[in-house]
Amino acid sequence: MTPSDPTTVIGARAMLGELLAHHRQAAGHGQHGFVDMLSAEGVYLSRSSIANIERGRQRPSEDLCRAADKLCAATGNLSTHMPSSKDSKPS
Repeated sequence: MTPSDPTTVIGARAMLGELLAHHRQAAGHGQHGFVDMLSAEGVYLSRSSIANIERGRQRPSEDLCRAADKLCAATGNLSTHMPSSKDSKPS
């Protein structure tokens, strides 16, 4: 089992973080600017929180995933990979 193994909660969170970073960068958004854009969507996070989420260290909220899908034109890719809240305990 590896940290990016999508069959574990930790692996799914790491994979989602990698997807977020990929889509954010592909859309041309830096972390600081992205935080400002998220705030305009009603999602309030710090730049360090975005960095932690992208590294798989912090669990993203469903609101973040929905807003990021919209802001990065990810067409639901992030929301679909959101680990369910019942699986929030590390495995």
